[in-house]
Amino acid sequence: MSKPKRRHKKKLIITLLAIAAIGGFWYTIHDVKATNPDSKIEVMGADAASHKERLTQLAETDHVQLLQFAKDRFIAQQVNNYTWTMEKMEKINGKRGSYQTLNVKFTQKPFRVAIAVVKGASNLSGDRMLYVEGSYLDKDGRSQMIVRPTHGLFRLLADGSVSRLPDCAEVKKSSLRPITDAGFISAYQNLIDVYQAARQRGECVEKHGGFAKINGKSCIILDRHIPVQRKDYPAKLTKIYLDIETLLPLRIVGWDWTGEEKPNCDYIYNDIKLNAPLTASDFTPKANGIDKE
Repeated sequence: MSKPKRRHKKKLIITLLAIAAIGGFWYTIHDVKATNPDSKIEVMGADAASHKERLTQLAETDHVQLLQFAKDRFIAQQVNNYTWTMEKMEKINGKRGSYQTLNVKFTQKPFRVAIAVVKGASNLSGDRMLYVEGSYLDKDGRSQMIVRPTHGLFRLLADGSVSRLPDCAEVKKSSLRPITDAGFISAYQNLIDVYQAARQRGECVEKHGGFAKINGKSCIILDRHIPVQRKDYPAKLTKIYLDIETLLPLRIVGWDWTGEEKPNCDYIYNDIKLNAPLTASDFTPKANGIDKE
């Protein structure tokens, strides 16, 4: 074979290899679009098996990287409106509350949250809550939430509702987090923030907690152990259940430093409906059963 023909054949082989490589790369990443370019993870895998394998690897080695990827992917999907039902239990000031069932309507932009407590409503927290960023301002121009008192007599005395700042002392008596922390983006970020704070102090142990099912959905479990009790740590052991397919957190449950068998906080996300047909009319007092003068 002459030298020109050999060179032509070599170029052809290199070109074919390059095309094959590009094709393989595209097959790997085409399902994940518009992710954070700074993220170290481009993909979880080209198929279900490799996806689960990659999740398992990160569950064993780097929870922050996994949670950041999940958050970036959710943002890239541009889901603005969604609803869910939550089973919620919190231990506040040393007292473990009963489980509550909440129906939640949410939009990210503009930021709006409507909550109906359909089971286990506390007299302190009320049974209907509405927050619309930029509305129901106090004298200092801060957005307040509108709360319908649970007890009929209190509701009557309050003319149907009361206004409260999301992070006021009254609200903190009945909830560990303000209504302004609602939504999956905040959920991811709150988890990441605790990891990073504990890592900086050398106080975070990350383990793969195995697999489980939440309402029929397969989940991978992240176990976060923080042996040292501090004000900015919510729990000694936190178990985070991520839907293997969507990477949405379907349950976050924690145990404190008392050694009690029962958890000190538990949040279970059920019946999640992304891209729900919500409009501004769904976030009025009247639409949420709240009397507002």
